[in-house]
Amino acid sequence: MLFWVSAVLFLEKYSLFLIFFQVELCRSLIKELSAKFGLESEDKAMIEAGVLSRCGKTKEAVEVLLGPSGKTDDLEKVLIAAQVSQRHFY
Repeated sequence: MLFWVSAVLFLEKYSLFLIFFQVELCRSLIKELSAKFGLESEDKAMIEAGVLSRCGKTKEAVEVLLGPSGKTDDLEKVLIAAQVSQRHFY
């Protein structure tokens, strides 16, 4: 029994490490793409929000899309944020 508990705890830590690594890798990739191809801030936000939502960090993804205040006039970002936050409840 103790073996299974420690195995589950190990897998949870490993999973969290992979999620952190994916997000950090995405952020460094965005910086490189921005430097080479001049990505706009909207494109950066969309890429980062996509990776965050796939990693299960829906609250952070919505914050990236809508900003810290949670309000924006961009209808596309509002609709995407609604889809991301709805995916969290399934």
